[in-house]
Amino acid sequence: MVRKNIRSLFYILLCGYLFIIVQLTYLQIFRSNELLAHPKNTRLSSWEQNIIRGGIYDRNGEPLARTVAVEGKMHREYPLGAAAGAITGYNSFTRGKASLEAEYNDVLLGFNPDMKLIRLLRRFGGGAVRGNDIYLTIDMHLQRSAYELLRGMRGAAVIMEADSGRILVLSSSPGFDPNNIENKWKQLNQIPGSPFLNRAIQGLYPPGSSLKIMNGALALSEGEILYGRQYFCPGYLEIKGRILKCPYPHREVDIITALARSCNVSFARWVIEMGPEAFYQGALRFGFNRDWDFDLPVKASNVPPPNRLTPNSLAECAIGQGEVLVTPLHMAVITSVIANGGTLYRPYLVRSIKDPSGSLVKQFEPRKMGAVINPWAAALVKRGMVEAVQEGTAQAAGIPGVEVAGKTGTAENPGGKPHAWFVAFARGKDANIAVAVVVENGGRGGQVAAPIARKLLAKALEF
Repeated sequence: MVRKNIRSLFYILLCGYLFIIVQLTYLQIFRSNELLAHPKNTRLSSWEQNIIRGGIYDRNGEPLARTVAVEGKMHREYPLGAAAGAITGYNSFTRGKASLEAEYNDVLLGFNPDMKLIRLLRRFGGGAVRGNDIYLTIDMHLQRSAYELLRGMRGAAVIMEADSGRILVLSSSPGFDPNNIENKWKQLNQIPGSPFLNRAIQGLYPPGSSLKIMNGALALSEGEILYGRQYFCPGYLEIKGRILKCPYPHREVDIITALARSCNVSFARWVIEMGPEAFYQGALRFGFNRDWDFDLPVKASNVPPPNRLTPNSLAECAIGQGEVLVTPLHMAVITSVIANGGTLYRPYLVRSIKDPSGSLVKQFEPRKMGAVINPWAAALVKRGMVEAVQEGTAQAAGIPGVEVAGKTGTAENPGGKPHAWFVAFARGKDANIAVAVVVENGGRGGQVAAPIARKLLAKALEF
C-alpha cells in the first residue's frame, strides 16, 4: 500500500515537472521576444542603455521619431511634435511607452526572432547596438496640415488611399508633444479635451448622415428596395407612434437625390424595408462589431444586434443615430469602399521595417478583406455624393476642376451641440483619396467639417 502511494506521488510530481518544462520551453522559444520587449520587463531598461532605438519615418523617409545623442546620453526626438504625437506616442524611462513606440517596441529595439541582438548583448555586455527602423504610410506634410486645421477643436481627421488601405493622415486634436514628456506630464494631464486620447481610432461617435453612404449601398444591394424606384418624402415619417422629420419635404426622390439632399425619411424607409437581419449582416460586412487588425489599438465600431433592431431603432440607424457608434478611421474605410467600387481594404500604417544597414526586414502590402457591395451600387452612391457637392448639402467641399464626392453628417448627441462630420473622396493622378473628418460639438457638418476636408483633400491630391 505504501509502495503504491509512493508510486502515485512519483507520477504526480513527474507530471508537474513535465508541465513546468513544457511551459518554460513555450515561453523561451515562442514568447521570448514578446516578453523581453514588454515595457513592464524590469530588465529591459538596463538593456536599452546599450541599444540605439530605431527610428520612425514617414513614407518619404522624413523622421517622425529618432534617437540622438545629447551630452553623451541617448535622447528620443520627435521632429513633428504634437502633430504626430498620436501616431508615434512617446518613449520615456519614467512614463513608459505609448502608440507605435509601445506597439513596435521589440522591432525598434531590434529584438528579431533569431535573438542575435540579445545574444550579442549577453556575450559582450556593452557596446551600443542599433534597433530596426519603421517606415510608415503617413505623409508628414499632410499630417502637419491636418493638425493645424483642427487646432483649437476637439476632433480627428483620417486620409486613406482607397485602393490600398494605406493611411496618409491619422490626426487627433487636441494632441500632445512627445518631446520631453517627463517634464510636461502634469501639465498635459490638466489640459481640457484629453490630449492623450487618439480620437481617430479610439473616439466613438454617432456618424449622423455620413452613414447614409453605407446604408444607401446596402439598400441598393438588396435589389428590389431601391433600384429604379422613387419614393415620396412629405417631410416626415410616422413610425410606431414616433415622428421622424426632414428639414423640409423633398417630394419625389431616388437614391441620388436622397443622398444629395440628405433625406432622412427616404433612408429610414429603405432600412426598415431592408429589415433588421439584412441591415445587421450588411453592417458586419462593412466592418462593424469587429476588432481591426491595425498597427495601433482601435475601438470597434458597433451596431445593435437584430433582436434589438425595432422599426424605430432601424430608422435611427438609417440616419446614423441611436446606438450606432463609429471611429473616424472606420468612416474613412467605409468611404473608401464606395470610392474603389465595393472592396474593403485593411487599413494599415506601417509600410516596412528595415535593419540598421538599410536591408528590408519586412514589407507590408495592401490586403483585401473582401467585396462588400456590387460595383454598380457603389457607382450610384458615388453619383449621389457628387451631386451633394455640386448642388446639395456638401457644396462647401467643392474643388475647382476636381470631381469630389462627399457627404455631410450632423450627429445629434445628448452632451451638447451636434458633432460635425464630413466624408469625401476624389481621384488624383496617382491615387484615389478618401477623407473623414469629425469635429466634436462642431454643429453642422457642411459648415464646419466640410471646409477642413476640402483643404485636406486638395492638398492630398497634389502629391
